[in-house]
Amino acid sequence: MANMRRFLRYDVEVPIYLEPCDQDGHREGFDPQALFPDLERMRYEGLGVEFNTILRALGKDKPKLVFMLSHMQVRLNFLFYLLQWLADDRDPREDGRFEYRLRQDAKIEFINILPEDSKLGRLLQALWRHMDLTIREVVGVVQTSTQGLFIYPQTPVALFDHTRYITNLRDVAEKGHPVAEALLLLEKMLNTLLKVLQRLKAFYAERAMPQRWPKLTVNLSAGGLGLWDSEKWPLYQKVNVFMALEQLFAGRGRVVFCRQLKTAPDPQRPWRVGVDFDWLPTERQDQITFFVQAHEVADAMARFPRERFEA
Repeated sequence: MANMRRFLRYDVEVPIYLEPCDQDGHREGFDPQALFPDLERMRYEGLGVEFNTILRALGKDKPKLVFMLSHMQVRLNFLFYLLQWLADDRDPREDGRFEYRLRQDAKIEFINILPEDSKLGRLLQALWRHMDLTIREVVGVVQTSTQGLFIYPQTPVALFDHTRYITNLRDVAEKGHPVAEALLLLEKMLNTLLKVLQRLKAFYAERAMPQRWPKLTVNLSAGGLGLWDSEKWPLYQKVNVFMALEQLFAGRGRVVFCRQLKTAPDPQRPWRVGVDFDWLPTERQDQITFFVQAHEVADAMARFPRERFEA
């Protein structure tokens, strides 16, 4: 049986961010070529071809090292695959290969083939760790998203720097040492992808910073919301809605009402704006409903203190 109170509206005070978007749901200013240009995508693939050529030459002499390096490339290619989808503002989970590639990536483990106290051993471990943490973060962005609204943690993205472990690696590579060449190529591939992640975090930064959102009184329900704003919104403008409830809420909607009213409680926000949510998953509807009902009950209890019933 349907919950008859699901669309109960109630005024709650929450940090909120309304993000204008185009008819396809992309944030205004979205340009996949600015986030991950085709030239960079082709350059990454070219580095992979060059890397494979070196591995083939190394195969007979250092099979264990080649095995480890090839697995690192597989993981980087998985990250490349994820970032291509995200840079295009598409959900990788829509691709039938996502779950398979995710399972395959999870099976790959670091194999300690070199002494831990050797410079090369420390470099390999650091490169693996940097790669692993990045992949985990990006997978987390995908798996916690709703309706293709991706929220990127605003932790800094540091490029990998081999000189912290081997200062003369480039000099060795220039002398034709294939292992050094392979490691430099892995570093270039990883840093190419890290720069894409930097751009994604910068472009979508506002979504992940509720501390910067205005805290407004919102008439909220699982069907939509109403609030007072300082600016006029075009009717039927599509918006992405982000609210700091008990947990971060993200959903899509459109403006269905916008009128300047003299009854505005704050003259700095004279526009009454109504937003209808697009279809919300059940868990998002419940998130709003439970939040609204909890505030309604708390307010009711505050109006009728226990002392009145105990008297």
